[in-house]
Amino acid sequence: MSINSLTMQDSGVLPFLPLDGESTPYGAVLTSTAWYPLMGPGLKPNKKYEGAIRMNFKLFVTSHRLVFVNCSQGAEEEVKNIVVLYRQLVLPAGVSQPLTLEMPWIGSNYLRFAFRVLPEQTGQNGQRLNSIYTWLCDVAMEKGAPSLKDAFQLHDAIRQALADRTSAEGEAHQEEPLPLYTP
Repeated sequence: MSINSLTMQDSGVLPFLPLDGESTPYGAVLTSTAWYPLMGPGLKPNKKYEGAIRMNFKLFVTSHRLVFVNCSQGAEEEVKNIVVLYRQLVLPAGVSQPLTLEMPWIGSNYLRFAFRVLPEQTGQNGQRLNSIYTWLCDVAMEKGAPSLKDAFQLHDAIRQALADRTSAEGEAHQEEPLPLYTP
């Protein structure tokens, strides 16, 4: 099942069709992910939620979105891919960036971000990624691609893509001419 109707392809550099003007500056990075809904009065991750997703994905950082493609071998998984557009990212309370780098005392470093499922994605979700919740994703790198070797570089790559996207949107809005007033 595709969470978001990503168009897959068999040939080409990417396993999916890119959007118009979309670039992928880095190759796939193998990741271990956990996806939890934020629930309760403090909006804390509910790790016992029956629809939580814990899977390995190949992560592609593009200029428009984060694309997670299922890379599990041998097991039949319901989730084939998950796409998070940068406009879906949510700023948690007290945080200035939508993406945080978590460095626990024990265990590997990982990235964390929160996002909302868009209305156009709800028809394809089935029992996964319920759109009434804000979702929290933890991403730990399994093996780095030659261009991204650790969580710090992955964090920087995603932040750079976000910054480039924000500046491109700002330039697009500034180029629109203002309407002329005629008496």
